[in-house]
Amino acid sequence: MSENTKPEAAAAKPPRDLRQELTTKLVQSLEQGQIPWNKPWVGQGLPRNMETGREYRGGNRLMLLLEQADRGYVDPRYGTVKQINALGGRVKKGERGMPVELWKEHGFHRLARCA
Repeated sequence: MSENTKPEAAAAKPPRDLRQELTTKLVQSLEQGQIPWNKPWVGQGLPRNMETGREYRGGNRLMLLLEQADRGYVDPRYGTVKQINALGGRVKKGERGMPVELWKEHGFHRLARCA
């Protein structure tokens, strides 16, 4: 084996399970006697994309609210490094990102019955 090749076991990394991470974080909060969805979010607002202004939905909203509380963030705006740079900001050295899932809305379609 040459020096530049990696062992097969090290190369195969299992994908992250964001839903399990959210579940674990919720259980930890509840075990500490904190009810994450029963907080006075007044003044902070719901997590939203800093470029588009759209609020995050579903599990992403809950995950970002939990992270926001854990990290002591007051500003509910989030963005990618590219979005932050384009808006003239800079990401602090050592700052870590938070994963989110892509959710797309699909319209309701009626199914026709063939006779």
